[in-house]
Amino acid sequence: MVTLLVPTRNRPGFVTRLLHYYAGLGFRGHIAVGDSSDPEPAEQTRAAVAMLRDRLNLSYREYPGNNNAKVMQDLLQWVSTPYAALLPDDDFLVPRGLDRCAEFLERNPAYSAAHGLGVTFVLEPDGPHGRLRHVGRYWQRPVEGSSGAQRLLDHLGNYSVTLFSVHRTEDMRLMYREVTAVHDVAFATELLPCCLSVIRGRIGELDCLYLARQIHAEQYRHLDLFDWIASPQWHTSYAVFRDRLAEALAQQDGIGIEEAQETVKQAVWSYLARMLTAKWQARYAPPPGQPIARLRGVLRRIPAMRAAWHSLRALVAGSGAEVSLETLLRPSSRYHADFLPICRAAAVPPESSSWSAA
Repeated sequence: MVTLLVPTRNRPGFVTRLLHYYAGLGFRGHIAVGDSSDPEPAEQTRAAVAMLRDRLNLSYREYPGNNNAKVMQDLLQWVSTPYAALLPDDDFLVPRGLDRCAEFLERNPAYSAAHGLGVTFVLEPDGPHGRLRHVGRYWQRPVEGSSGAQRLLDHLGNYSVTLFSVHRTEDMRLMYREVTAVHDVAFATELLPCCLSVIRGRIGELDCLYLARQIHAEQYRHLDLFDWIASPQWHTSYAVFRDRLAEALAQQDGIGIEEAQETVKQAVWSYLARMLTAKWQARYAPPPGQPIARLRGVLRRIPAMRAAWHSLRALVAGSGAEVSLETLLRPSSRYHADFLPICRAAAVPPESSSWSAA
């Protein structure tokens, strides 16, 4: 049995959509909503929870003003199921995929997490409900190294987010145990728990539809990479991040703390070198002022173009066959049956009986 952990802030429309999706599928797992919203959107989210509480195994807790890392840390203390997964309020995790991942972890103790196929989608208009305009692949990777050091080097050398995978609940509690000691949001909400996940064990990838992520204008985003590194809190947060990873690595692999610290340094250096180069090229090459550079800046602000970039990145990384709206709508697709409920939930409000991909 899996608990879905849903941190949310000021997005009641997305939470309502998510809850209707799981209620419509008769989802038997647990859903824990952690709400850090302002008073008015919090009231709307409470109303959605009250409306569907009888149809779902659902809990709701309020954390006014807290970030996702703190919300996750607290929600995990209430989880009673053996497995858990982070579910952003604007995304979907497929129940059949969740079950397959939990069963995989049950049979494979060397793995700390598992996921299936991830896709991105874009709606028009840009909000919780609209016409489906684009579907592409969301890049996730298996991480199969035999030691924590190998996995950390692999993970940060070719980074993808592992947080949406199904984890053992006890592992997830360890991943979030010290996030409140890290003041930087990117370290606390993503990098620290992701890296601890791969140190703890391998990350498996299964052939099933698992995750659908919406690309839209209200997505939560981190600082520009250069501004992030130049921010006043970066160094102190990195020091906590480095020390926590080194301690976990030394314990996992049975190595000395100095060797573990050197591995962390190598892995983070690889991550920064790769990401800084890629971000610099995207922003400054060709030189600013040329038409193609201006066009790239415009396209980055269009949700469908960002989704297409995610798809291209996944294909270049060798993550498998083409995924598109057209292919997923074909009954012959092995992902078709799990994709249709996402179409219905995202494309129209819950009270409507039809949907459109046109």
